[in-house]
Amino acid sequence: RAPRARIKDTLAILSRQGSLSQGRIDTEKLYKITNRGTALLKRGELRKPATLSIHSPKNWNKRWLFVTYQIPESHKIARNQFLIELKRLGFLRFSSALWIFPYDISTQIRKIAQHLQIESHVDILRADSISQPTLWKKRFKL
Repeated sequence: RAPRARIKDTLAILSRQGSLSQGRIDTEKLYKITNRGTALLKRGELRKPATLSIHSPKNWNKRWLFVTYQIPESHKIARNQFLIELKRLGFLRFSSALWIFPYDISTQIRKIAQHLQIESHVDILRADSISQPTLWKKRFKL
């Protein structure tokens, strides 16, 4: 989905959960953080995953890392944050709900999933061969 749609979805979810209150002035929607939202922020329950920096090895071991997920709608905010982190780390979409990366950073992925409390919905796979390897090597500049 487009970033604008994700923002709208996230605002709607936070409003339903009581973390934001929603109002209107003419045709403009306005949002205000509620006491509940402030308390969640203070407790650290509304935060983004810890920023991780990834150092790619100098030599690629010719193995691929795949991340797949089945995160329910009830965890939509965490799912969106997880996808943002995958993209930030350099993962590319291999197919629907399947992401590819040329280096084994599974430990970091597990930490992100644990932080977002979605580890039971995320699977990590490793592969020695894939379809169209030349295309993926080119896309990752290997």
